[in-house]
Amino acid sequence: MDSIIIRDLSGTEEFRQIERVQTVAWSRDQRSLVPWEFMKTARYSGGIAVGAFDRDQLIGYAFGILGAIPYQDERANLPPAERLQLYSHQLGVLPDYQSMGIGRRLKLAQRERCRQRGINLMTWTFDPLMGRNGWLNLGHLGGITGTFLPDWYGPLRHRCLLEWWIDSQYVEKRLNQTRPIVLLDGYLSREVPIANPTTTAESGLVVPPRRFNVVDHEQILLEIPGNIKKMGQQNPELEKSWRIHAKAIFSAYFSRGYIFSDVTRTTNEFGHRVFYVLTKQSKTQRFEPPQLIVTG
Repeated sequence: MDSIIIRDLSGTEEFRQIERVQTVAWSRDQRSLVPWEFMKTARYSGGIAVGAFDRDQLIGYAFGILGAIPYQDERANLPPAERLQLYSHQLGVLPDYQSMGIGRRLKLAQRERCRQRGINLMTWTFDPLMGRNGWLNLGHLGGITGTFLPDWYGPLRHRCLLEWWIDSQYVEKRLNQTRPIVLLDGYLSREVPIANPTTTAESGLVVPPRRFNVVDHEQILLEIPGNIKKMGQQNPELEKSWRIHAKAIFSAYFSRGYIFSDVTRTTNEFGHRVFYVLTKQSKTQRFEPPQLIVTG
């Protein structure tokens, strides 16, 4: 890890290397790559592109474009400068370097460059059924999401839009670990309800309920698969069931004003069980995300 350097990307050759990392990290063919020419142009037009280097080899990157809070958003009446955001479109790390904290370091590098430019908000989309994504975005970085984008990249390819208010106390406390992640038992001991009680198959895979009742509570837990990519390899039909379930239950709670304010998990003999923490919160109050009701 000491040999990994994070710095701004510059020069045509370094941007060309991003396509190689995209291909390996995301298992993509040439048709679905973000062209290096676009990334380079966006970088010189206000975007932010940072790379992780092991000596002179690019092994990870994060790329974002300058944007603004959409006009249809409740916060569209803000002064133009306060509506600025960095949309962090893509982050990729080569498989041999994953689970080493490099993704977090790349996001923090983008955050620092946003702060230097007076940008207070970073956003990006993520697959909400990838437990690793939720753990990084909400657990380690302190992001929140109240926007569900069903079928965003095609049928059942759902996304959530993460908001990372980079100068908020909520984020600062998570980054400096003065607001630690509360484990599942901490919520259950305070009788925080579970929105979707699951069952466990003999294989150890978690099965979503056929039906669910919408509950109204200050905080609610919502379970997702610990590793849906692995689940899809073992049982594609179960993965599909989870994506159908997610579309229904995420839509139900987001439409009632809930946001994903945190994430928690526990471990059993089959691996991690991952839960989002839902908190009711108005969009117009999201400049300083809610303090957790459960704090220990």
